[in-house]
Amino acid sequence: MTNEPGPEQVNKKRFIGNTYVKVIYSDSAQPFALSSLSGQFNLVVVVVAPTSPGYFRVTVLRPLEIKLAGPRMATTLVTKNQLPMLVRRIMIDADVTAMIARNGELGYSSNWQERLKQVRQIRRRYSAAASAAAKK
Repeated sequence: MTNEPGPEQVNKKRFIGNTYVKVIYSDSAQPFALSSLSGQFNLVVVVVAPTSPGYFRVTVLRPLEIKLAGPRMATTLVTKNQLPMLVRRIMIDADVTAMIARNGELGYSSNWQERLKQVRQIRRRYSAAASAAAKK
């Protein structure tokens, strides 16, 4: 789709989800600006751009208040084989960081914390059901 202003550009951006972290593939010579995507959910954008054959530049754009975890630099040059693993790792770390930045540390719970909540809820239900059955 075109990058020129107009209805095609509106349609191009319409289906970008309301997620905190987005991946943008850009083969344009123009730099990508974080402000080019509007919305309240755009906290981190990972821009993947081809450089020379077999190599890609991965750039992480974020507001200054979002502190990403890990020792990575703002821009990294990787091979085609390394690209999927690096982008997935950045996405996972950035999503956790963005959720904490948006909701606070108490508003974030990891997968294992959610599973623990569910196990405890099942245990309470089972205990209540067992108590009710014992009373009969």
